[in-house]
Amino acid sequence: MRRDLATTFITEAAVILSYLLTFRLVAVHLGVSGFGEYSLSRRTLSLLLPLGLLGLDVGIARYVSYASAERSPRTAGYPAAGLLLVAAGVGVVSAVLLAFSGFWAGVFFGSSKYVSLIFALPLAMAGAGLHVVAYGYLRGLARIQWANVLMAANYAVVPLLAIVFFGGSAASIIAAMGIGWIAVSVVPLIRLPLSTEDFRARIRELARFGVPRVPGDVFQLGLFAAPGILVAHEADIRLAGIVAFGIAALGMIGSALTPVSFVLLPVAARMLASGSVVKLRTSVVEVVAITLAGTVVLVLLLEVFAGTIVDAYLGPGFSGGVGVLRLTLLAALPFTLRSVIDAKHVLPVNARNMIITFATFAILTVILRSFVDPTHAPLVAFVVSIYVLAILTLIEVYRITRTGAPGQVPEAVTPELTAGWWGRVV
Repeated sequence: MRRDLATTFITEAAVILSYLLTFRLVAVHLGVSGFGEYSLSRRTLSLLLPLGLLGLDVGIARYVSYASAERSPRTAGYPAAGLLLVAAGVGVVSAVLLAFSGFWAGVFFGSSKYVSLIFALPLAMAGAGLHVVAYGYLRGLARIQWANVLMAANYAVVPLLAIVFFGGSAASIIAAMGIGWIAVSVVPLIRLPLSTEDFRARIRELARFGVPRVPGDVFQLGLFAAPGILVAHEADIRLAGIVAFGIAALGMIGSALTPVSFVLLPVAARMLASGSVVKLRTSVVEVVAITLAGTVVLVLLLEVFAGTIVDAYLGPGFSGGVGVLRLTLLAALPFTLRSVIDAKHVLPVNARNMIITFATFAILTVILRSFVDPTHAPLVAFVVSIYVLAILTLIEVYRITRTGAPGQVPEAVTPELTAGWWGRVV
C-alpha cells in the first residue's frame, strides 16, 4: 500500500503542476476573458460529467476489486458493461446540450454568445468517460502503477498538448483535450480482457450501485460550480473566471489528497470483504493524521503568500482574485474519507450527505446576500457547507469502523440491502 501511495502522490503532483501550467498558459495567451471562458468550461465539464458517467468512476473500481479478490471471471465483464453505460449517459447529455446550445450557454456562461464552448463539451465528456472506465478497471485490478501512467498521460500531458497545438480559443482547447483523452484511454481498454458474459447482470450491478449516486455527484459538482456560475450572472465572465480559479485551487489541494481515496477504496473493499474491520480502523486513523497535518501546513502557507502567488503566477491583472483565493482555501482544511463509505455501502450514503450539504449551501447563499456582497455570499456559503460535509462523512466512517465485526457479509453480495430510503426514492 505504501508503494502505491508514494507513486500515486508523485502522479498527482505531476497532474497538479500541469494544471497550474495550463492555467498560466491560458492566462498569458488568451487574456482575462479567455481565462474566464476556460476556467468556467472546466468547471461546467465537471458539473455535467456525473450525468454521463452514472457513478462508474467508483462503481467499476469497487466491483472489480471484489471480483478480483474472489478470483471471479466476472472481473472482465464490468468494464465492458461500463462502456455501454457511458455511451448511453454521455450520448443523452450531449444530445440535450447540442439541441439547446444557446440556452445552456446562457445558463453556464451568462450569455448565448459562448455557444462554441457548449459544442466542445461532448467531446470532452466522451474522453473523460473512456478514461473513467479504463482507470477504474486498472484500480480494481490493483494495477496501480499502470493506472498512474494513464492518469499522468491524460491529465498531465494531454491538456498541455491541447493548449500548445490548439490554443487559439478556449473552445478549441476543450475539444482537443477530449480527443486526446479518447486516444489515450483506448490503449488499456484494447490490451485488457473484456467480456460480455452475463452482460445484463454486470450492467444491473453497476447501474444499481452508480445511478442512485448520480444525484449526489451532481450536487457535489454543482456545489463547486455554483459560485462561479452565480458570479457570472451577478458580474461578468472575467470575475467569474477568477472565482472558478479559486475553486480550482481548492481542487488542486484535493487532488494532492486523491491518492488516499485512490488506494483506500480497493483496500477498504478487500478489508471489509474479509472482515478485517479493526485493521481498516487503524488505517483510517493513520491516513487522517497524516493528511490533516499536511493540509493545515499547506493552507497556512498559501494564505500567507496568496498575493505573491497570484501576481507571479497570473500577473497583476488578476490581483482582484487574491481575496477570493484566501477565502476559498479555508474549505481545504476539512478532510473526508468518502471512499471508505463507498467501499462499505451499496446505498448512496455519500449522495445523501452531499444533498444535505448542497441544501446548506443554497440556504446560506440566500441568507448571506442580505449581509455581504452578492459575489462573496456564495463563497462564504461554500466554505461553511464543506465543513458540514466533512462532519457528516466522519460520523458515517466512525459508524462503519465501530460497528463492523469480523465475518460480516459485505454489501456487494447482499442485494436486498438496497431497499433503504434512497433506493425506494430513486
